[in-house]
Amino acid sequence: MQDTTEPENLSEFKISVVIPYYNAKDYFQECFDSVYEQSFPPYEIIVVDDASQPEHAQFLDQFETKATIIHLEHNAGAGEARNVGLRAATGNWVAFQDADDLWEANKLEQQVRFLSSNADCAGCHTGVTTFDDTGDKATYCDKPSPLSLADLVKSSHVTPPSFLVRKSILDQLKGFDTNFRCSEDYELTFRIVQAGYQIGFVPEALIRVRRSGHGNLSSNGFRTFKYHVKLVMKHRQAFLAQGGYRVIRHFLAKSLAESGGKMGGLKGRLLYYLGRVLAV
Repeated sequence: MQDTTEPENLSEFKISVVIPYYNAKDYFQECFDSVYEQSFPPYEIIVVDDASQPEHAQFLDQFETKATIIHLEHNAGAGEARNVGLRAATGNWVAFQDADDLWEANKLEQQVRFLSSNADCAGCHTGVTTFDDTGDKATYCDKPSPLSLADLVKSSHVTPPSFLVRKSILDQLKGFDTNFRCSEDYELTFRIVQAGYQIGFVPEALIRVRRSGHGNLSSNGFRTFKYHVKLVMKHRQAFLAQGGYRVIRHFLAKSLAESGGKMGGLKGRLLYYLGRVLAV
């Protein structure tokens, strides 16, 4: 299914930025500033507090004049927090940000220009630089465009803070699957591509993803592997169509190795080497 909407003028991009937040006051000011000070200003910013501890929840009071702040009574996970923000959004495009990550000042502008020139794309993502307290760690700017199922059975490719997509598509697909408390973004990307929509790629590192081992949304070790198994179970036919059980084995072996690498220690090393052996 192709999005047949005519290309929009830049001024017609009304971008709602949704930020799930959980006990993140140490990093949030810098994160928020990187969104608020974009060269192409967002239409609105929605912060969804996922039942943070009181001091972290109260920290958000200072942003009430610049953003919509929603406090959840019970911790629901990043997927549901994003869904709450999505339901509150009034823009026609949605961008996601994580409460500890950063955008380059021209991130939205570059994406809007890309989408204006590529009307067949229903959304796009960007290159990524990872960093920690010691400085930059790695940069990833070589990703397929448009994204296909053959690409997705190998890697998620789309990092949530880099993603800009039409709100109507997220509404149609009913947002994130809240049965996934990890890799919910990966699962959503699967459904977007399976529905026939194209996701383009801007080959510039326009976001900075924190890798400081402080509990960020994507650094949870074996938990990632658990939800990759769940991903394969839900989208089994898509994996099989791209090369049979060999593709599933290779995907899960790679995930196991990566999870072991994130965990560290003896258990992490054992999982890492087991994954490497199974991938052969």
